[in-house]
Amino acid sequence: MSDSIKFVTYNILDGGLGRLDPIYETLLYLDADVVGLCEVDDPAGAQYIADKLGVELLLAESPTGSHHVAMMTKLPVRSMINLGVKFPSLSRAAMLCEVDTPRGPMRIVVIHLQAGFDHEPDRLAELDPILEMLAESQTPTMIMGDLNAVAPYHPFDADKLPEHRRQRLIDRGGKLDHDVIGRLTGDGWIDAYHFLRHDDPKHTFTTGFPALRLDYIFISQDLSSALVDADVDTGGFSPYCSDHFPVWVSLGARPVS
Repeated sequence: MSDSIKFVTYNILDGGLGRLDPIYETLLYLDADVVGLCEVDDPAGAQYIADKLGVELLLAESPTGSHHVAMMTKLPVRSMINLGVKFPSLSRAAMLCEVDTPRGPMRIVVIHLQAGFDHEPDRLAELDPILEMLAESQTPTMIMGDLNAVAPYHPFDADKLPEHRRQRLIDRGGKLDHDVIGRLTGDGWIDAYHFLRHDDPKHTFTTGFPALRLDYIFISQDLSSALVDADVDTGGFSPYCSDHFPVWVSLGARPVS
């Protein structure tokens, strides 16, 4: 048994159209036990990658019909809920899976929140009922995905934003909202990458001109002692696969006694 369990979150941009093989090569290199995918607009493409990797694919379709989410897993799955069906406030998609890990049962949420600098209230409306649901259980939990949200503690490079986004930021007086990340950290969730790499604040968006970090893996406090490593994968095929870089986190495989 490996000494660690590896998790990846990855927005593959419009289903990975025309980029399935380099996405496969990236995920093969990352060799994760669980991968949360956003923008799975072509489920057949995601299944193609999962089959090549030899892993199980779980799909949660978006209530709006596009930008589905999925999870690829080597770990046994106990249950899966499409949260887009449960919570109509979701504009894109989210899923809740419970898996068996060497550490014991663990819940994983894969989520893709509304995009746009002006949509922080909408993102909060999407996130809040999910956090309330998660608070009902003490099972160790991970929330991963493209939150389309900016952390107050993570710097951003406005000069690298595409022109239309830079202009939108100027129209807002150069200010970004941090309510979504503030809600998560205020509720005790831990930004795993920041926890381990606060002195190495890499961006995840865009791959061509990295300006922001929009992609996160948050963990419940009971997993903090298990954190081993985390990073944003910017090498290999990653710059060419999507407009987002994948983020990964590894946990110790054995509970701390």
